[in-house]
Amino acid sequence: MRWRRLSIAPAVLALVMLGACGSSASSTGGSPTPVPLSSRLPAGIPGFDVQPEGTLGSGPADITKAATDDGAPDATQALTAAGYSDGYLRNWSDSSSTRTLYIYLFAFGSASGAQKWQQHLVQEVNAAAAHGGTLTVSGIPGAAGYTSTLAGQPLLTIAFARGRYVAEVSATGSGVNADLATSVAMQEYGLLPSS
Repeated sequence: MRWRRLSIAPAVLALVMLGACGSSASSTGGSPTPVPLSSRLPAGIPGFDVQPEGTLGSGPADITKAATDDGAPDATQALTAAGYSDGYLRNWSDSSSTRTLYIYLFAFGSASGAQKWQQHLVQEVNAAAAHGGTLTVSGIPGAAGYTSTLAGQPLLTIAFARGRYVAEVSATGSGVNADLATSVAMQEYGLLPSS
């Protein structure tokens, strides 16, 4: 989730989760079998219900959608230079719809490409933190986070790279806190292969 896009009301907030199909060895010894992008995201988050694809822009994202959602003037160039391969957004809401979680997953052709995109996000996180505050994240190497507000409610975002993936985890709404955002980020970190 880009901080530039956070001024949009939550009801129309359109985010894209970006992630790529990974691969795993086929049991028959043939070509690697693509791993569905959805398997790189949490199946469930306690206290939250996954929202249907299409809700708030969720679902797959090509490079055009990823760049548009990023909002930076150089986003297409940065994604291309990093070797962007695919993307996905998934979101969850609690039963009262007062809290929403987003995971924006990006996948690249290599770990070095993911690191390039992570640096792009870190620049955005640092700019956003200047308008809000920094969120310290323990347990995820190289993670960057910030706190802000969205429509008068707390917004916390954590971005990190692992292997050829970059994830951006955001929590917004009444009662969200650093523990919730960090817990979801740790859950996502554990689902991503390190290489």
